[in-house]
Amino acid sequence: QLARLNLLKGDLSSANQQLRAAVQKAPVSVPVRQIQTRFYMAVNEMDNAKQSLMVALEQQPDNPETLLLMAELLAKGD
Repeated sequence: QLARLNLLKGDLSSANQQLRAAVQKAPVSVPVRQIQTRFYMAVNEMDNAKQSLMVALEQQPDNPETLLLMAELLAKGD
């Protein structure tokens, strides 16, 4: 959650550090991967965003937030 708050505040450095730690602790966590996807989209790293999102989709293919993120990513034209 702290990573999400830092991302919303625009503190990308802190968000990145917290997300790396969160992914190490829970590599297939859908909420962590959703936040990580948003981070990568914010820093225009669309390939990384897609990779992170694919992990979330594999875990919960019908998750509404994950599907919305996929639509946003596709709209940005990875």
